[in-house]
Amino acid sequence: MDGLWQIQLEVATLTSTGYNREALSPWYNVLVNNVYPIGDMYPTSGSNCGDFGIGTPIKGNFWFKAQYLARWSFLIPYGFTITPAGGNSNPGVPGPPGSPWTMIPNTIPCGYVAWLHVQDLTILNSLYDPPMEKYLPFSFCLRRS
Repeated sequence: MDGLWQIQLEVATLTSTGYNREALSPWYNVLVNNVYPIGDMYPTSGSNCGDFGIGTPIKGNFWFKAQYLARWSFLIPYGFTITPAGGNSNPGVPGPPGSPWTMIPNTIPCGYVAWLHVQDLTILNSLYDPPMEKYLPFSFCLRRS
């Protein structure tokens, strides 16, 4: 359950009638936070139905929220370039609502998906791998201009 928990470890030996306490650790505070990152990557140019022309810049915005941000990045199809590149682990990087991005499609007509990937530092199930992360998709069609 989410919340701030206090735990204490006890060392004991098992006997035939129960157990004998050998030692107690200090109390430790453990924060349980199972809140996954959220966000969105969406276009601000092109048509309402997600159609874009080859070589025409696709402009859009993105935002995300991760309480303990580890990193963010854009995952784009082969043949595309995007700015900003992302990947910075500094919480001050672009990311508040309305942050712009521009993607240049220089490939063949087809349907594509680009992703905003946001990763949190929170440990999940006592492991950092797999991390608390979200892949947020942006699907679109690339047509001949």
